[in-house]
Amino acid sequence: MPPEDAQALETALREGLIKEIYLTREMLSNMHQEELSLILHDRGTLHQVLGERAYLIERLSSLRLERERMTAKIHEESLSAEILSLTEQLRALNDRIHRQQTLNQNIAECPERYAQRAVEINRPKRKASVATFQLNCQNKRKLL
Repeated sequence: MPPEDAQALETALREGLIKEIYLTREMLSNMHQEELSLILHDRGTLHQVLGERAYLIERLSSLRLERERMTAKIHEESLSAEILSLTEQLRALNDRIHRQQTLNQNIAECPERYAQRAVEINRPKRKASVATFQLNCQNKRKLL
């Protein structure tokens, strides 16, 4: 393969990986929304989240097929460090998606085990408070 073709292929692969990472992050975010919907028993939001996911899955599938087609043309040892780094990011995101999917399945199958999470989600966050005290002048001198 001529060097300019290899360069163009690597550029296209890099751009495709960046898009795939972005969509994979969107998918993970969508799965977190699913988790909250399941915990809060919010069927309307759950239905909307799953509808959005269908589009994400379709788009990710086409990007992954395109990436597989491109990587078949490139020798792995000739990939740049940037491409390898992007590939590793994608692998880590896919691992997180798998864990989130497992959690969501567990919540759907046994929601009573996760009832405490619903309470924690609905509880207002506590404000941080700072306690201070003042020393009189004589005590300050003794400490110094």
